[in-house]
Amino acid sequence: MKKLISLILVFGMILVTSFVFAETVTLNWTAVADDDNIVESGAADHYELKYATYTITADNFESVQTIIPTGIPKAPGEEEIVIIDLPLGVHYWFAIKVYDEVGNGSLISNIVAKDFFPPSSPILLLLE
Repeated sequence: MKKLISLILVFGMILVTSFVFAETVTLNWTAVADDDNIVESGAADHYELKYATYTITADNFESVQTIIPTGIPKAPGEEEIVIIDLPLGVHYWFAIKVYDEVGNGSLISNIVAKDFFPPSSPILLLLE
């Protein structure tokens, strides 16, 4: 099973009064089929979506300890979405692999990196 899936990140701030304390990260990708992306074979068995504070590569993916829960894979072609909050002040890398029911893993996805640093000026919220 040699599949390659791509991650897309969307970033937004979580605000408490006027202080930014975390970054909301939305990771999304298109669900793939179980065997060689043949739709009739059904959905994949599970994903391993990981993040780290160091560069994730194909060589170190298995040793990255932080796994983000993804739930049961959707039908091939459907959009998968995971939303998490991460503390500010850190640079993160994200990657994902997909697995079939006997544990065969895909190639690692594209590696996505993002700095999570607060804005340099205060955020002022005006409510009308």
